[in-house]
Amino acid sequence: MPTKIENKLANLIREIKEIKKELILQRTEKVEAAEQKIRKWETLSKKISAKWDDVSSVEEIRQQRRYNDHPTKSPSDSKGMDRGLEQP
Repeated sequence: MPTKIENKLANLIREIKEIKKELILQRTEKVEAAEQKIRKWETLSKKISAKWDDVSSVEEIRQQRRYNDHPTKSPSDSKGMDRGLEQP
């Protein structure tokens, strides 16, 4: 027959196992939520990339920097600057 201490220990072990299961479930939920956010960003990225014109993003940034260095040029003079992006 188990003693009182052995029963308490068995109860503690059972509770610890239940807590571990709950922690694993919570982590799984967080991972699933993060993966869902990543999938949404990837979908959005693909939609934006599909609408992107001939100018690469790197070239467009270069053009914006050139315009900011020499503001006498109009940003619409540069190819790819017609997306309605605000200039600082």
